[in-house]
Amino acid sequence: MTGHQRQPWFHTVQDRAPQTRFCVLYPGRSPLRGQVVLAPPFAEELNKCRRMIRLQAEALAAAGFDVLVMDLLGTGDSPGEFGDASWNRWRDDLLAAVAHVRSTRKESLPLWLWGVRAGCALAAACARALDQDCRLLFWQPLAAPQQLQQWLRWAKVGTLLSGTSAASGAEAQTPQQRLDRGDPVDIGGYELSAVLAREMAADGFEPPGRLQALVWMEVCSPEPVPPPPWVVAQQSRWSGQVAEARLLQVEGPAFWSTVETEDAPLLVDATLRALESVADRMAVATGASTQAAMEGNAHA
Repeated sequence: MTGHQRQPWFHTVQDRAPQTRFCVLYPGRSPLRGQVVLAPPFAEELNKCRRMIRLQAEALAAAGFDVLVMDLLGTGDSPGEFGDASWNRWRDDLLAAVAHVRSTRKESLPLWLWGVRAGCALAAACARALDQDCRLLFWQPLAAPQQLQQWLRWAKVGTLLSGTSAASGAEAQTPQQRLDRGDPVDIGGYELSAVLAREMAADGFEPPGRLQALVWMEVCSPEPVPPPPWVVAQQSRWSGQVAEARLLQVEGPAFWSTVETEDAPLLVDATLRALESVADRMAVATGASTQAAMEGNAHA
């Protein structure tokens, strides 16, 4: 896909201030196979994932999927500060993104919510709020409470290294204590608000009720190792809630955390094949169900 096919604009989000969000739409080529809305990773991981997100969006668009990438409140080129954000406001931004991409086509196409890292939990929260049939694509999922605790550990280490732990009063409190008091915490240049921390901690990473399909991608080293216990437990729980589940491991770098920008081309290819396979399989199943219903009506 060439660059001119990307459609960037500032989308107006009703009843919220600030009212615009920066978006990029990658229109799918005909024949259309679905629509994809990105739920982005958290904080600095988004910057490290930008290139991989673009590569995957271009590949999906070339294969017939509309892909909408929105910078949520206080992130990327959207207005607002990171400290203004909350988990629920980001979920509402995603709902607005879904509503927009659905309005761009007359036909009803399968909807995919694509989460990257903690964005997987945000995609699940959006799917639960949508209350409509949808499919989920997860890249290296991380639950919101896990992301929060990881950040707080970094903040604590930063405090120890800076020597501020020897301070007195409010400065001597741990990051969690400051959040509990209602104060924001600065972590690596990002201001984490008490509201965002509280809402992330409360997110249960629950499967939505109308989940049609799940593609769960884990990136691994050249010599695969068993997934961590949390991943195994969550994959078992989630795959038990949906008839069509693909749980895949793909070789590649941890591009969301590497110092230099790195690509994972095998992940892009495997993701595309998985979504195409799900689309084909579910189209056949839908066609068979429709045919059976028509035959049943004919004999009635």
